[in-house]
Amino acid sequence: MDAFIARQPIFNKKEKVVAYELLYRDSFENYYKGNDEDKATCNVIANVFSLVGVDKITWGKKAFINFPKKLITDDVIPMLPKNVVIEILETVEPTPRVVNACRYLKGCGYTLALDDFIFDKKYIELLDLADIVKVDFKMARYEKKFILNNTKNNNIKFLAEKVETQEDYNKAKNLGYDLFQGYFFSKPTIVSAKDIPKEKLIYVEILSELSKKNVDIVKLKSLIIKDLSIIYKFLKLINSSMYGLKSKILSPHQAITYLGEIESCKWLYVIVLGSMGSYRSSEIVRASIVRAKFCERIGSKLYPDDLEKQYNFFIVGMLSMLDVILERNMESLLGELFLEKDVREALIGKGNKYREVLDLIISYERARWDECTEFSKKLNINISAVVKEYIFALNWANII
Repeated sequence: MDAFIARQPIFNKKEKVVAYELLYRDSFENYYKGNDEDKATCNVIANVFSLVGVDKITWGKKAFINFPKKLITDDVIPMLPKNVVIEILETVEPTPRVVNACRYLKGCGYTLALDDFIFDKKYIELLDLADIVKVDFKMARYEKKFILNNTKNNNIKFLAEKVETQEDYNKAKNLGYDLFQGYFFSKPTIVSAKDIPKEKLIYVEILSELSKKNVDIVKLKSLIIKDLSIIYKFLKLINSSMYGLKSKILSPHQAITYLGEIESCKWLYVIVLGSMGSYRSSEIVRASIVRAKFCERIGSKLYPDDLEKQYNFFIVGMLSMLDVILERNMESLLGELFLEKDVREALIGKGNKYREVLDLIISYERARWDECTEFSKKLNINISAVVKEYIFALNWANII
């Protein structure tokens, strides 16, 4: 694959993910510019739909994709599935040909979105067709009002872009926005002296045991059986088609014996972290799982013969947003776990190999392609391998 492809979640008012915007760059050398927009979009379409499969990246949700003028007016789009949202770039002039093409696509059942929208009367015909209007709500506070006053379309949903903090989200919600895009979900809202709820203390105990260099399997089993939901999820997972067992495994003891210590611990990290989340954290848990598998896979390239280090890379990715999930300071949380020094330091931002790999996946998630390229060079990992492992991690996280 010769293109970067990442994604950014789009949330509704209930903070549930309803779609992903595909973020991409058409080559490892250059950002697309001006007349290369067509090539960039064609490249992402080829990669996502032909080589990878859009459902593997968006997990069955809608995919927002930027379309420049030429591709809107050509016959490319009708070949795409209807869960693609046609995002019309702000650089597209609303010529009669463009408006007619959009009217045709709307009639075909596609969702139309106007990107980075700033009101101008020349866009009224497109506004009348649009399903979604994306606005940088911090830069254009009254844009929504202008739009509603100048269109007959009463079904427009307004999407607030660049929502980077919980405060941004609350402001946009109060302004009447319907959808929200940004990385606000991945930043911790620290509540001072916030206690971990009693019902979640068992999860912290299990994490504490899992984080030990030499896990006490007997103690781990005794902790697991205190929570029936963990037992249920653990057994359901091992009896799934993923392992293709001929006879069912009926107890945690059997499961751990079959999987082995390291593999069991990895799955228990996934299950426990998912159980710890609040009402808004399902996307955080998914992102943590993707990071864990990505870090482990890159770690296996750096240390192919060291399973312990590979496992530590998995832990670093898995716990990288624990502060967001529990709304507590990361250093305070890590004080309750028995992590190795290098793992602990990586999670609080100190530089080492674990941190470099974590920074690599974070830069990839955020579509900071230049940073991503620099980190991959520093780690001596081919950038095409980075893309491959990201897609693999997304696919793996979607299966479980």
